[in-house]
Amino acid sequence: MTSLVKIGSAVIQARSLWNRTGIVLSPGDQYLFTAQGRWVDFFLPHGPAGNPSQLAYMRWFERYRRIPKANWFALIGALDCNLKTAFVIGQGSNMTVEHSGELTCFANDVSCMYWNNWGHVELFVQRYVPKV
Repeated sequence: MTSLVKIGSAVIQARSLWNRTGIVLSPGDQYLFTAQGRWVDFFLPHGPAGNPSQLAYMRWFERYRRIPKANWFALIGALDCNLKTAFVIGQGSNMTVEHSGELTCFANDVSCMYWNNWGHVELFVQRYVPKV
């Protein structure tokens, strides 16, 4: 049996290439990530799960997204601003962390196109702990 303990929350800005959360994750621990809110790519609104290409021309640029296989504007997490540790959070996900580090996040977009993004989503982080 396990229960959830709140670790923290953070506002993730759409325009920031990296959003530092101040939330440190520990190796071997399992976390529940949930997010809510709305952010906008130029004029296309997205929730934290993001969306597939909504316009035909967007498909040409999918391979240039920071995480090419994830939706446009999906909420992405990583440790210490390292893309090699990136994982999709979306609207919610569970993850067991292999390495320690600060949780850093971003909206999945092409690196040079963050200038036309606006809005934010709020991220909530909880850790699973064994019930005593």
